[in-house]
Amino acid sequence: MAALTDVVVLDSNALTDLVESLRPDYDPSQDDPVLAANRVAATRLYLYIRGGLRLLPTACREYRQIRDSERLRAHDFTALVGVPEVQAHDLGDVTDRTETLGQHHSGRDDCRALAEAEAFGADVLLTRDKALCRRLQDKTTVTLASPRKYWAALGVPRGTPPERHFVDEGQRLYGWWDW
Repeated sequence: MAALTDVVVLDSNALTDLVESLRPDYDPSQDDPVLAANRVAATRLYLYIRGGLRLLPTACREYRQIRDSERLRAHDFTALVGVPEVQAHDLGDVTDRTETLGQHHSGRDDCRALAEAEAFGADVLLTRDKALCRRLQDKTTVTLASPRKYWAALGVPRGTPPERHFVDEGQRLYGWWDW
């Protein structure tokens, strides 16, 4: 059962959903509907999950390969102030588990991210990777879910106050993230 107290980690595409949704000019009505649903949910999860969201080392390595300097800076800022990185030295060696998961899924970085999530003790790994979810959900105790599906599973009653608030009051003007 999903809970606001779950330990929730992000892969790189879930981080990008959050980064994009936190742009001051983001308007979900102008975005692809599936992406918008995940981005709005990522923001709500950021605001509501009690322990906050965490970023996996593999996700950090992946996003740091972004070539566009403005997008990279936005990811760095979000990681620095909003979504702290799980430190690799706290995880131990995840190589064996990565290899075991690799027997069921060809994405090595996906397998490593899941192994990191397990080693960290995460309850949930947020990802939009449907193949990862389909192939590995029954191989792990970590819930694999898109931000949209996980937000829905939480069943947060409308009107529930969030755990954190935007620092930039300009974001409050849009109100699309309100629940």
